[in-house]
Amino acid sequence: MPTPPKFLPDVAVYFRDFADGRHDERAHLTYIYPADKSRLSDDGQVLLIGSPGVDGLEFAYRADAPGIWVWYPIDDEWLKVADNIDDLDRSWRSGALTV
Repeated sequence: MPTPPKFLPDVAVYFRDFADGRHDERAHLTYIYPADKSRLSDDGQVLLIGSPGVDGLEFAYRADAPGIWVWYPIDDEWLKVADNIDDLDRSWRSGALTV
Protein backbone atom coordinates (compact mmCIF):
# COMPACT_ATOMS: atom_id res chain seq x y z
CA MET A 1 0.00 0.00 0.00
CA PRO A 2 1.43 3.41 -0.88
CA THR A 3 2.21 5.81 1.92
CA PRO A 4 -0.15 8.81 1.80
CA PRO A 5 1.79 11.67 0.27
CA LYS A 6 2.28 14.48 2.75
CA PHE A 7 1.21 17.04 0.14
CA LEU A 8 -2.26 15.48 -0.02
CA PRO A 9 -3.86 15.94 3.42
CA ASP A 10 -7.26 14.62 2.27
CA VAL A 11 -5.63 11.30 1.38
CA ALA A 12 -5.59 10.40 5.09
CA VAL A 13 -9.41 10.13 5.00
CA TYR A 14 -9.17 7.66 2.11
CA PHE A 15 -6.68 5.47 3.96
CA ARG A 16 -8.65 5.70 7.21
CA ASP A 17 -12.30 5.48 6.11
CA PHE A 18 -12.13 3.82 2.70
CA ALA A 19 -9.24 1.37 3.21
CA ASP A 20 -11.48 -1.53 2.18
CA GLY A 21 -12.63 0.30 -0.95
CA ARG A 22 -16.23 0.53 -2.15
CA HIS A 23 -17.96 -1.94 -4.43
CA ASP A 24 -21.14 -1.37 -6.43
CA GLU A 25 -22.99 -4.68 -6.60
CA ARG A 26 -25.36 -3.50 -9.35
CA ALA A 27 -22.49 -2.43 -11.58
CA HIS A 28 -20.25 -5.33 -10.51
CA LEU A 29 -17.49 -2.76 -10.03
CA THR A 30 -15.14 -1.62 -7.31
CA TYR A 31 -15.31 2.12 -7.93
CA ILE A 32 -13.05 3.04 -4.98
CA TYR A 33 -10.03 0.77 -4.78
CA PRO A 34 -9.03 -0.89 -1.52
CA ALA A 35 -6.04 1.04 -0.17
CA ASP A 36 -3.65 -1.77 -1.05
CA LYS A 37 -4.72 -1.46 -4.71
CA SER A 38 -4.22 2.32 -4.92
CA ARG A 39 -1.07 3.45 -6.64
CA LEU A 40 1.11 6.49 -6.88
CA SER A 41 2.06 7.88 -10.29
CA ASP A 42 5.68 7.55 -11.36
CA ASP A 43 6.28 11.24 -10.65
CA GLY A 44 4.62 11.01 -7.20
CA GLN A 45 2.08 13.72 -8.05
CA VAL A 46 -1.07 11.59 -8.40
CA LEU A 47 -2.62 8.90 -6.21
CA LEU A 48 -5.02 6.71 -8.21
CA ILE A 49 -7.84 5.52 -5.95
CA GLY A 50 -10.64 4.16 -8.11
CA SER A 51 -12.33 3.85 -11.46
CA PRO A 52 -15.78 4.31 -12.98
CA GLY A 53 -14.98 1.21 -15.04
CA VAL A 54 -14.94 2.71 -18.54
CA ASP A 55 -12.32 3.73 -21.09
CA GLY A 56 -9.39 3.49 -18.66
CA LEU A 57 -10.68 6.43 -16.59
CA GLU A 58 -9.45 6.58 -12.99
CA PHE A 59 -10.32 8.62 -9.91
CA ALA A 60 -7.38 10.33 -8.28
CA TYR A 61 -5.99 12.81 -5.83
CA ARG A 62 -3.65 15.34 -7.48
CA ALA A 63 -0.83 17.12 -5.68
CA ASP A 64 -1.53 20.40 -7.44
CA ALA A 65 -5.32 20.53 -7.01
CA PRO A 66 -7.70 19.78 -4.11
CA GLY A 67 -10.58 17.34 -4.49
CA ILE A 68 -11.10 14.14 -6.41
CA TRP A 69 -10.42 14.15 -10.12
CA VAL A 70 -11.06 11.75 -12.98
CA TRP A 71 -8.32 11.24 -15.55
CA TYR A 72 -9.26 10.77 -19.19
CA PRO A 73 -6.22 8.93 -20.61
CA ILE A 74 -7.29 9.17 -24.26
CA ASP A 75 -7.27 12.99 -24.13
CA ASP A 76 -4.83 13.25 -21.20
CA GLU A 77 -7.32 15.55 -19.44
CA TRP A 78 -8.49 15.96 -15.84
CA LEU A 79 -12.00 16.79 -14.61
CA LYS A 80 -12.86 17.49 -10.98
CA VAL A 81 -15.70 15.18 -9.91
CA ALA A 82 -15.91 15.69 -6.12
CA ASP A 83 -14.68 17.94 -3.35
CA ASN A 84 -13.53 14.94 -1.31
CA ILE A 85 -13.74 11.15 -1.07
CA ASP A 86 -17.03 11.26 0.87
CA ASP A 87 -18.58 13.35 -1.91
CA LEU A 88 -17.32 10.89 -4.51
CA ASP A 89 -18.85 7.96 -2.64
CA ARG A 90 -22.16 9.76 -2.04
CA SER A 91 -22.41 10.91 -5.68
CA TRP A 92 -21.66 7.43 -6.98
CA ARG A 93 -24.22 5.73 -4.74
CA SER A 94 -26.93 8.28 -5.55
CA GLY A 95 -26.29 8.03 -9.29
CA ALA A 96 -25.48 11.74 -9.51
CA LEU A 97 -21.91 11.19 -10.66
CA THR A 98 -21.42 11.25 -14.41
CA VAL A 99 -18.11 10.98 -16.22
